[in-house]
Amino acid sequence: MREAERQREAALTYAKSVQGEQRSLKDRLSKLDTGYVKEMEDRITSSLTAAESKLKNAREAADISAEVVAQKEIAKLGYEEARLAEMKVTQKQQEEQRKTLSEGTVPQVPQYLKHLFNLRRISEQPNGLKRIVGLVKIMP
Repeated sequence: MREAERQREAALTYAKSVQGEQRSLKDRLSKLDTGYVKEMEDRITSSLTAAESKLKNAREAADISAEVVAQKEIAKLGYEEARLAEMKVTQKQQEEQRKTLSEGTVPQVPQYLKHLFNLRRISEQPNGLKRIVGLVKIMP
């Protein structure tokens, strides 16, 4: 019985360490995402300003080919601007989820680990393996 308790404690400690590592990696990722989104927004803004300037100069010079090139750049940047808006929405949703998790519930040990502990305990009893096989047969 002591061995089972020791294994249970070791598994809980391991699960908590994995959760802590996962949380720190998610935090790092969110910081990187925020920086990337800001950088992308700045690049799109400056590129749009430059493309609008090219378009204006092309129209003043009556250069049709330069005007077409500038319009293509503006269209491409419009697409990137839409992608940026989607990224911002996704980022906001993820931030709200993180706030909810940090404010509210304490992460629980996953259900499958609890089942593994119970199966381990049952397997140590006489005829335990037969009981486990019986349980597995009735599971969907």
